[in-house]
Amino acid sequence: MPLYEYKCNRCKTTFQVLKPVSERDKSEKCPDCGSSETERLISLFTSNATTCSPYVHTGG
Repeated sequence: MPLYEYKCNRCKTTFQVLKPVSERDKSEKCPDCGSSETERLISLFTSNATTCSPYVHTGG
């Protein structure tokens, strides 16, 4: 399940919600002020994946 980031347009709080992709467009209430005037933010993500190469450079 993805973690979505939201921003409250009333109090400017940002918060995260873990929910299914099928509910990503469903609005969320701000946990600080209770407002439903929130918007989903575009979040960056990172990966710890490394690239493995079958080729070994031995120099020379």
